[in-house]
Amino acid sequence: MSKKFFIISVIALGIFAAQAQNQAPQHAKRADQLVITNAMMIDGLGTPAEGPVDIVIKQNRIASINRPRRDADYLKNAAVIDGTDKYVLPGFINMHGHLQDERAGKPQPFEYQQKLWLGCGITTIRDVGSDVEKALVQKQKSAANAIVAPRIWLYMWASGAGTEAEIRARIRELKAKGADGLKCHQLDRDTYTIVADEARNNGLKIAHHVGIEDANAWDDAALGTASIEHWYGVPDAALEGVQHFPPEFN
Repeated sequence: MSKKFFIISVIALGIFAAQAQNQAPQHAKRADQLVITNAMMIDGLGTPAEGPVDIVIKQNRIASINRPRRDADYLKNAAVIDGTDKYVLPGFINMHGHLQDERAGKPQPFEYQQKLWLGCGITTIRDVGSDVEKALVQKQKSAANAIVAPRIWLYMWASGAGTEAEIRARIRELKAKGADGLKCHQLDRDTYTIVADEARNNGLKIAHHVGIEDANAWDDAALGTASIEHWYGVPDAALEGVQHFPPEFN
């Protein structure tokens, strides 16, 4: 074997070994360390795009953002996505979504809806009212990377029926079942106060579809509501007390 051939062989083996340390991301398998290399970054703070940069993600968390280096230690044994000529930005969060496997009586696979969300850059959804049993399955599959879907935060409907003790017990049951928060609608002020208190006791946030017939934005502010769904009750909060407008009021 000539000396020249030996040197070339060693160089080739060195390149192969370096490449073998990296791997392409695998579908439905979360890498311990993922690196997006040579990408332009939009940080979501309103500043201009920055880059190129290498973005290092460890255990599903951004660990560092670095100037690209081919010999960087963080590339070793990492799953690597080449971001050359591409842009990276934070995933969008759909704050008011509904998981639906049918529309107008026609079947619509969850997969279709979830891929539409992902295709629009939505990586997290807050479901605020769906078939609970079906939604729980989708949430669990998403968390386990068993399906291609956004992360799902599930808000379950809070009923105001029954005694105070029954209402509080039901909220604790929803928490145990897997609720990340509560969706409230058509609860009178006294009942909503109970629901909000028990939700706070159990670390559950509230999305309130507030109506002028039950409460207003002042009540939500006082009770620590996380969000008012739609906009009902917001302008009415400028008026003192609950307004008794007729149902057809526009």
